[in-house]
Amino acid sequence: MKFGRKSDRLKKSNPYPGNHYVFSLKENIALHQLLTVSQLTEQIRLVLEDEFIDIHIVGEISNAKIYPSGHWYFSLKDKESTLPCVSFKNTNQSIKFRLEDGLMVVAHGRLSVYPPRGAYQMIVQAIEPVGIGDWQLAFDQLKNQA
Repeated sequence: MKFGRKSDRLKKSNPYPGNHYVFSLKENIALHQLLTVSQLTEQIRLVLEDEFIDIHIVGEISNAKIYPSGHWYFSLKDKESTLPCVSFKNTNQSIKFRLEDGLMVVAHGRLSVYPPRGAYQMIVQAIEPVGIGDWQLAFDQLKNQA
């Protein structure tokens, strides 16, 4: 039985007519496997890191930051979504262009979950520029109108 679904017991003896979603915490615990936040995050990590191990993503770079450690942190975005990315020093040393906001790229890598934040990100192993992104082009055109 899933939480929030009508049960035969509730259909027969529901003290709240019309409301079939009344469960006590004890009933909920008895009916469902409980997970901690860490356990759920680990299950998500296992699925994402197993399924998305060799991906190529096209997007526009935004929020690019190059740290003294040599690691690059940036996002890839399109009209509807943003994907946080990291490229570690040992892999980005072979990249011959400068990482800049607005650059359209194809990134190759894998997905990873960062458990302390419960967030996923792309670990970029290679990246190729393919032009200027739509957002940057629109910004440049707007700037030139002024």
